[in-house]
Amino acid sequence: GAFRRSELVALDLEHIELTDAALILSLPKSKTNQTGELEQKDVFYASNPLLCPIRAYKAWVELVERTEGPVFVSLSRGKTGEAGTPSRRRLSDRRVNLLVKEHLGEKYSAHCLRASFITTAKLNGQSNEFIKNQTKQKTDAMISRYSRLDDTIAYNAAHSLGL
Repeated sequence: GAFRRSELVALDLEHIELTDAALILSLPKSKTNQTGELEQKDVFYASNPLLCPIRAYKAWVELVERTEGPVFVSLSRGKTGEAGTPSRRRLSDRRVNLLVKEHLGEKYSAHCLRASFITTAKLNGQSNEFIKNQTKQKTDAMISRYSRLDDTIAYNAAHSLGL
């Protein structure tokens, strides 16, 4: 979804609308929207059920058995090897960063959630306008700054010249 970690932890269940096509997430505030104008981000079904954010969201809502309050919460500690019970305590943005590092490795951070979205979208031929529609970034310069296309051999237009 190209979320900042602050946007993720601020998200409440009542900010989410499930439609046939997507989850529509209404962000009340963000780094680039301090005035509280409504911003929406959409999250779509994935073809692989194991990687599908909408299926995961539906399962999560069923598990937490509530319709309001924070989406991302801490888990109480379960017995060794067991998952904990969801609390009502909002996850901190610092914890999101630690979870990314724990699951992906030390060289990654929560910022990679956003940068990898932009990089993957660019590699799949998406325009800056389409990317900005999701990320809510204001300029093409920010898209370029977040793209991780630094490998000049792998990501080079010279490949397409047919020479």
